[in-house]
Amino acid sequence: MRLAQSSGVHAGSAAADERHLRRHDGHEQDVRVERQIGHLQNGIGDVIHIHARLNGDLQRLTTLVKLGQALLSSNKKSDAEGYFLQALSYPWYTVTGYPEIQQQLREQYIMAGRGLISSRRGDLAALQQIVFVPSAMEELAAVLERAIQEAKTQR
Repeated sequence: MRLAQSSGVHAGSAAADERHLRRHDGHEQDVRVERQIGHLQNGIGDVIHIHARLNGDLQRLTTLVKLGQALLSSNKKSDAEGYFLQALSYPWYTVTGYPEIQQQLREQYIMAGRGLISSRRGDLAALQQIVFVPSAMEELAAVLERAIQEAKTQR
């Protein structure tokens, strides 16, 4: 059990587990168990790292959306659009295993989508070029369609 000993996991192993491994007397089983122990240890570190990275991503997206909204309220539509587009480029829909964070990322995506629509309000060609990921269309399709209809009537 060289891998398990070098990782420090062996100190917390119960004696029953050691006897269980010996009873089967299979080197392949020992390797499998060692890999699981090593994988478990790496997995915990990976989970912490991924969770921290996702929280950082969420903070970044929130900041982008807030900056876009502030610029939009100052009537700096072009600058606001840039921030909203940056937020919309984040692939939140690929996040798995963290449903709460994924939901928060999705909410920021929806807010950025609404902001993008607002920043392009009145520009029919620009509005017609907007495409959102399918899983966010339920919330954004009606808003986009209203903006497109308004732009058509302003012509």
